[in-house]
Amino acid sequence: MNWVDEFYDSGLAWRDLTIGDTPINPIPEPAAWALMIAGFGLVGMAARRRRLAVAA
Repeated sequence: MNWVDEFYDSGLAWRDLTIGDTPINPIPEPAAWALMIAGFGLVGMAARRRRLAVAA
C-alpha cells in the first residue's frame, strides 16, 4: 500500500511494496490460479445444470 499518501488519493497502490527488505509481488502463485479456474468451472457446471433442470 502507499503509506506516504496521506490523502488516500491512490487507493491501494501495490507497486514497490516490501516487508523488511523482501519485495512482495502482487502476482498470484500457480496454485491460486488453479483454484480460481477450478472454482469458475464448478460455478459454470452448477449454472448449466440449473438451466437444464429448469428447461426440463
